[in-house]
Amino acid sequence: MLMMSLRESLVKARRLPKSADVLAARCEFLSSEDRNLMEAVVLKHQSSIEIGRLIGVAPRTVRYRVNKLALRMSSQRFVQAVKLLMYLPPRDAELIRLRYMQGESLRHLAACAGVSLHVLRRELDRIEGEMISHSRQLAETKANDRKRAAGKKISEAAQLELSAC
Repeated sequence: MLMMSLRESLVKARRLPKSADVLAARCEFLSSEDRNLMEAVVLKHQSSIEIGRLIGVAPRTVRYRVNKLALRMSSQRFVQAVKLLMYLPPRDAELIRLRYMQGESLRHLAACAGVSLHVLRRELDRIEGEMISHSRQLAETKANDRKRAAGKKISEAAQLELSAC
């Protein structure tokens, strides 16, 4: 029986993209410690035993942390945040980056921002609403662009038929 590498099992189980370029791009949004761990697994193809020796933890701990990070990187919120981060104001983008990309707790974020948990949750809800609105606008724009491109192709084909007559 062949054993899958940690990277192969992540890609298969967590529905992460197989492309190393896409995975490397997603790793850029993680904290430096998490990024180093994921890059060791995904890009350098190191085993959990090798990584565990390097950082002084058990291989099981490495696999647990990697699976937890892969779950976060494959979540809809993470992917949506990556796509829409540039459209958000800097403060909102930083909150989203810390919460959904780096996995900071609500308590930690509230303490850093100097606000209550209730205020922070309301703020995150507002930002998520803006993100949903932006994603809908982008989807509509793409759909309209496709329709225009299809219309151009049809009109070009019609012109070719007319010129052939």
